[in-house]
Amino acid sequence: MPEQLPFNAINSTTGVFIIDKFAAKPWALGLLFPVFFLQSAVVSFIFSALSTLAANRVSEHKQGQLARVSAAVTGLVAALGPLWAGTVYDYIMPGAPFWMSAILLGITFLLMLRVKAFASEKRAVNAFLPAD
Repeated sequence: MPEQLPFNAINSTTGVFIIDKFAAKPWALGLLFPVFFLQSAVVSFIFSALSTLAANRVSEHKQGQLARVSAAVTGLVAALGPLWAGTVYDYIMPGAPFWMSAILLGITFLLMLRVKAFASEKRAVNAFLPAD
């Protein structure tokens, strides 16, 4: 999954660049279709991989509950995310949602590094423990 994040960020940046520089030109809309098609394809693979990863981390009798919670959180975020971004855009400044998203992505990246280091330490410790 982390390998897909830079591609997705680059793809989104490309779309924003095309909108910003060529918005007045009618042919520029055709440039956006492949950019957003690729972004949607990558995001769908990421969501599928995350669902599978989460399902494999819980016991079989808890997988249905996990699927329900995951679907509820996804729906909540899909509904509240644009509402939050639009409100911040209107009442703070037009660039605020993008800055807040950049800060949240930075925090997520730092947490990802921390979890990766923790997982490496746990594997190193488990290598020296006797098998059950």
